Amino acid sequence: SESAPIMSKVDEKLKKLGIKSDKGFGIYYDNPQVTPEKKCRSFVGNILKEEDYNKIPDMVAEGLVVDTVEKSSAVTTEFPLKNSFSFVIGTMKAYPAISKYMDEKGFETTFTMEIYDMKSKKITYVMEHK
Repeated sequence: SESAPIMSKVDEKLKKLGIKSDKGFGIYYDNPQVTPEKKCRSFVGNILKEEDYNKIPDMVAEGLVVDTVEKSSAVTTEFPLKNSFSFVIGTMKAYPAISKYMDEKGFETTFTMEIYDMKSKKITYVMEHK
């Protein structure tokens, strides 16, 4: 519930540095259906374009954390990003579908990532598994 304001602050800092990202992300480590809200952990921000990598020292100086997500096995699905309700409806549709598939395959989720692609107007839901 606190992700959006943090993402806005990150956007502001990046714009100040001349960086325009059209992809945001949220990595969610805990299932809010079983983890109390105050104990849910997440990591949110923007996906950098390779052309902006040279500005990483400036980002760090601004207090931003720069990290990578390594390739791994995951189950994904996409949902159209039409308006602000897409974030709610997409979550309500994507998570049950992916969770059912993962249960059928016996996969255990390690974390969930949402990629918000503003340019392509879609949300990609990614559940990494082991």
